Parts: sequence; C-alpha cells; structure tokens
Amino acid sequence: TAYCIYESLVKAAGMTRGEIMDTGISDQISYLDSVMQREGIDKCISAFADVYRKKGTGAIALLNDRRLTFSCFYILLPRIRELGISGILNSRNTVALRIVNQIISGKKALAGADYLSAKRNRVYSVLKWILETGAPMDGYDDDYKNIMDVTASVLIFTYKDRSVIPQAVNMIFSRKKAGHNIHDLVWALFRSEDPQVLRLIAERLKSPDKEEVELACELLNIEDKGIDSMNAGEREARYAAYIKWLEENDPFLYFTEEGYQFESKPVFCAVDMERKYLNKNMANRKKQPLFPADENESSCIQAFKALSDNDRELLARYSRRMHEKNEREWENWIRSPVDEQLRRAKREGELLQ
Repeated sequence: TAYCIYESLVKAAGMTRGEIMDTGISDQISYLDSVMQREGIDKCISAFADVYRKKGTGAIALLNDRRLTFSCFYILLPRIRELGISGILNSRNTVALRIVNQIISGKKALAGADYLSAKRNRVYSVLKWILETGAPMDGYDDDYKNIMDVTASVLIFTYKDRSVIPQAVNMIFSRKKAGHNIHDLVWALFRSEDPQVLRLIAERLKSPDKEEVELACELLNIEDKGIDSMNAGEREARYAAYIKWLEENDPFLYFTEEGYQFESKPVFCAVDMERKYLNKNMANRKKQPLFPADENESSCIQAFKALSDNDRELLARYSRRMHEKNEREWENWIRSPVDEQLRRAKREGELLQ
C-alpha cells in the first residue's frame, strides 16, 4: 500500500513522512522518478546526491525501489559510479548495470559472464524492465539508443518474446519522428519473423500524420503516392487493402533478412510465388527451396519461372483463390499446360475476387 511505501522510505531514506508526502509520491511511481518527471533530470540527480550526503543508506533504498524505472537508473549511473556504490545495489540493478556495461563496451561482464547470449530467467526479467520502463526516454543519448536496440533484439531473437514487438514498433515511429536512426531497431524487429510486425506497422497507414504513413509504406514496401491528398476514408481503404493482401499471402510469406545496413531500400519480406502457385505453405518464415512432388509439378514450376513477373503474380493469385474455392477443380486445373492456366486466369480471374 501507499502507507507502507511511505513508512519504508521514512525508515530507509531518513526522510520524514511529511517530506515524502510533499513530493507527491504514490505507490505507482518511485520518489526519484517523481522528481525527474516534475522537476527534470538535473534536479533528480541533485536530489539523489542530497539524500546520499545526508543518509547514504537512504539513497541506496531509493535506487533499489522496485518502482524505479530504467530511465531514472540510467541517468543516475554516472553518480553511482562516482560514489562507488555499485557493489551494494540490489540484484535487478546489479544485473542491469552489467548489461549496460556489456552493451556499451562490447565486452563480456565480470568473469567472462555473458548477459546477452545465454538465456537466464533473471537476466530476462531485467531486460524486460529495461525495455518497458526505459522506452519512454528512448533517444536520450547514443548509448541509451544502443541499449534499447540491443535489449529489444535480445528479447525478440534470443528469448523469442513477441510481447515486446508493439513497444519496438512504437519506438521506431517515435524515433523516426525525432530524426534519430532507426536502422538497428528495424533490423531487430524484423528478426522476429512475425507477421504481427506487418499488421502493427500497417496500422500507421491510417494515421493523419504524413511522416508516419510514409515510414509505414517504406517498411511495408508499398507505394506512398497520393498520401498528401488522402482523406481518412481513403487511408482506411489503403489499410484494408493491405490487410486483405496480407491475409491472402500469409501462408507464403518469408522474411528476407535485408536491412538498412546493407540496402538503401531493403525489402523486408516477400511472397514465395512458386509456393503460392502450388499452394504449398511455408514450413517457417525463411526462404526455402521447393522440391516438386512429381513430374507435373516439376514441369509446372519450370514453365511458371519463365513467365513475366506480372503473369506469375496473376497466376499465383488465381491458383490460390481457385484452391480455396474448389480444391478438386484446382487439382484438375493445375495439371493442364501452364499457357492454358494463364489464359483461364486472365479470362476468369476477376470472378474469384
């Protein structure tokens, strides 16, 4: 309860109950965070130093408050190091400090411990704390952005934690709006190989903010023509069209592993048209070789590859929709010559819309 928190701070920090109440602290926010939010970073640092000067153990209690955010912890790190008190931090803060040191230095922590590769429950909970409570201050400085990038990447790739994806998407759009680099964070996000990423980005197609729409189009590899003159209804229609496309192609979608580090206009995901044409779902979200089941599939694939990009897309779409509508009819159709398949697709394609 709030009363218990007040009492614990009174005892640990050497502050009177009136002083605690005067700060406006509640059971939802730490004392140091409250100071930082109301009076700024510099005041937070000086308030911490003041408590340490008066009651050293009280300052440690404030740092070890379970409600402390990573943002507040980070801005106090220089003073923590200066005072030489890192050795008496609680477990969460100790692990967080070692994670920060490893990310910034690029070296393993004490005794060769690696906090970014090996999966450990305690490290996982601290990484979650860093991202969830640190994201609102993303962009504070270059080291801070690097910490957010690496933390998101480790949670997504090493711990397979998909729950952080919405937060990562929000950070990308906020960071872009602030003019900060998004390359590493985008790469970390698409490493998840999760179509949820595409759906969350697509939500921004409905935004009245032109910059958000442009970035969404860029990440989804769709044209951004006409966004200046689009009204809310037209933006909603573009979003609906993309979601319809995604639902149709989801079974054949793979992630390319391209990124801004290597390409000026990377294509983050693509549709395996051969698999869509033969209605063979992806085993996972990586591009895989397709092995024909029989001679007919082999000849179909060879003829399909020889078609133009537009014809391949048309034929694959027609094949997919026919398969969904009437699988038996599709089985007969797929055994006809590819040129006949294409003529029928061009003649009847709109009927299967």
